[in-house]
Amino acid sequence: MPFFVSDSVFVMLFATGKNDPFEARKKNWILNKMLESVGNVSLVSILLDAVMVVFPDWKEEVLANYLKYDQDIEHFKQLNLLPTSESWSGSEIPVINRRITELESIRDSLIGPEYIEHKVYLEELIRSKEQYRDKVRKREYLEDNMVF
Repeated sequence: MPFFVSDSVFVMLFATGKNDPFEARKKNWILNKMLESVGNVSLVSILLDAVMVVFPDWKEEVLANYLKYDQDIEHFKQLNLLPTSESWSGSEIPVINRRITELESIRDSLIGPEYIEHKVYLEELIRSKEQYRDKVRKREYLEDNMVF
């Protein structure tokens, strides 16, 4: 049975407030749904993306719990480890820096020899983001200093 959820639907279903008495149940539901879906990378990716939107503080815990059951590096590479959409005003550099920090945090949370390939992959993503940041820095400098 296909399972589809959009950010807005997930927010409605899992909206949280201060002192949410159902927070533990929500987290358990997400964890259980991900474990039921081991190997179904598209569904796990949707759930992980929804966690990043609604419960960003849970991301590392949810991902670490999932990786206990699915350590396949190819599956890991298919997961959305960063939000799939974002917006900002002004410089893009702070957004890129935040994404680099998030990837570093995920990398540092993976402990054990079974995650060596995962860490190598995360290092590649981090390097890619750093290179992109350098390009954006140059582009923004040129845009800010153009004389017409």
